[in-house]
Amino acid sequence: MDEQKTKVDKGRRRFIKGTAGTALIASAGAGGSGADASPGAADEKKRADSNRAAAEGVAELLPPGPSSKLDARYFGSDHMVDVIKHLGIEYVASCPGDSFRGLQESITTYGGNIGPEWISCTHESISVGIAIGYARATGTRPMAVMMKSTVGLQNAVMAIYNAFADRVPILLISTAQHDGTKRYYWLHSAQDNNAVVRDSVKWDDTPGSLPHAVESLVRGYEIATTPPMGPVLLSVDTQLQELPVTDVVRPTIPPLTSVRYPVGDNEAIRSLAQSLVDAEFPVIAADRYTHSERAMPMLVELAELLGSAVIDLNFRYNFPTDNRLNQTFDSFVSVSEADVLLALEPSDLWQAINTWRTQPAWSTSRIVKRDCRVVVLGVDSALRSNYQDFGRYTPADEHIHGDAEATMPLLIEEVRRRLEGRDRKKYLARRQVLENRYEARRERDLKQAAIGWDSSPITTARLCMELAHAIRGEDWVLSSSNYTVSQWPQRLWTIDKPYQCAASVGASGLGDCLARAIGVALAHRKQKRMVVNIQPDGDLMFTPGALWTAAHHELPILTVVHNNRAYHQEVMVMQNIANQRDRGVEGERIGCTLDNPPIDFAQMARSMGVWAEGPIVAPDDLGPALERAVEVVRTGKPALVDVVSEPR
Repeated sequence: MDEQKTKVDKGRRRFIKGTAGTALIASAGAGGSGADASPGAADEKKRADSNRAAAEGVAELLPPGPSSKLDARYFGSDHMVDVIKHLGIEYVASCPGDSFRGLQESITTYGGNIGPEWISCTHESISVGIAIGYARATGTRPMAVMMKSTVGLQNAVMAIYNAFADRVPILLISTAQHDGTKRYYWLHSAQDNNAVVRDSVKWDDTPGSLPHAVESLVRGYEIATTPPMGPVLLSVDTQLQELPVTDVVRPTIPPLTSVRYPVGDNEAIRSLAQSLVDAEFPVIAADRYTHSERAMPMLVELAELLGSAVIDLNFRYNFPTDNRLNQTFDSFVSVSEADVLLALEPSDLWQAINTWRTQPAWSTSRIVKRDCRVVVLGVDSALRSNYQDFGRYTPADEHIHGDAEATMPLLIEEVRRRLEGRDRKKYLARRQVLENRYEARRERDLKQAAIGWDSSPITTARLCMELAHAIRGEDWVLSSSNYTVSQWPQRLWTIDKPYQCAASVGASGLGDCLARAIGVALAHRKQKRMVVNIQPDGDLMFTPGALWTAAHHELPILTVVHNNRAYHQEVMVMQNIANQRDRGVEGERIGCTLDNPPIDFAQMARSMGVWAEGPIVAPDDLGPALERAVEVVRTGKPALVDVVSEPR
């Protein structure tokens, strides 16, 4: 201990002496005159000696590192960045932490902060939420997230579970100090750093050497992007990052293996095609089907060939809202009439073929006919036994194991071949029935949207329709879920381009709505598309720092706060339980509201550099405010409009 103290004291004295000498030289250069104002060779040598002494003093005061070499120019973290570049990762989102100081410096300095670019965040859950949005928008490409050991990873736990439940690929990198003799902060150390999220990642590893880290980065990327996709986690030792690397020991970077998605068995696909062609009323329920822009056109082609009803189960955006075969909002009727039901990558088959909407809560009432043939096409299944996000067990008549999107061309070909020479009357008549239902439902929705049009608080229908009017003519992407606003965008907007909706449900964990919008904006940055985020107020209060990240990186995001001044789903839950107990609903809002005092989201946004307006209370003020916000977003910067609105 005395030896260490003596060493530190000597370093501190050299540091003070060096900085004092530097200050004297600076003073002479700035305020002297004549010969003193122009330092000669001796002064230059003195300046260099002083700076060197200062550097040595600082080096001795820093926490112990793996090497005392000051002349090394290539480090383990540099090589890891070369691997990340090799993988084609565009962005790394992170809140800074000292356990990955080597990687951060390598990304920003050695790597030039380009491919990957550092996305600055104020909380780890924001970082992961950004990566979720990016993966949802790109379909198959992950970005990276950097997290400090223990506390940083613990901050990200909920968001990582959202990513797991949404089956999106993310390369998570948590850094740690594994060697107890080299640690400089034991409170942030763990024997098994990854244990806290092991149940909600697809794969994790703790590399023991630089070659191991290189291979694990490549392996992790492949695992994350292979269906069923999911987040992977590497815990990279601080020492591995900071050790110098020579050309002799520089590990080879393995080539990235091309991932070919599995296709369903040929015989099973032929049998399925025959069943669909022979069916009196086939129904297609699409869930996690889409992962590229070619998926939607293929599903449209199959539905048009068959005259089949299509139900979008909302874990992905699978089918155009203006296609008359879209029966999402008449799903109860369609499923109850089906004699063949094809479920594409269902996350929860039980909810797809059962209902509790017209029955007591959580009824197991089966609505499909007993003789309906249920076929599942997909690769998704329960990845972990602990988190059971897959619903009740519901047997299908057949499960064809293959990626639904990759299998779709083969299924279309088989259906088309079996339709040759057939009388089309049956298919045309079925299509006409579905088109009539669509038109009737759309008319009902329009009438319902008009109810309370001029009321205050502003209805969610008016909020969504005024927003649709404001972004007309723009190349936009909707990044947020529709559920909190009664699904009005999905019911009344025309969403017909494969990229237009990157909404994510995940595990319904709060706090990542705006973060996802940031990730979607990064994915569409080159196309300069406008990202539209209908933002729940309670969700924004979990991670308001995401506003700063959007402003800092100048991302074109239009955020419209659905400000019902409550966690309103919980208000409804409290009403329900109080009614069940016949106690009245006087206490329904206690603990569930955000209205005493009300939150000024516009003021909050402006404090972080985001253009903002509101709170908007008068319905006629909403349209002009949204138009002004759109003008701001057109310049490539974020804007926010705070709308005091009805609960749903």
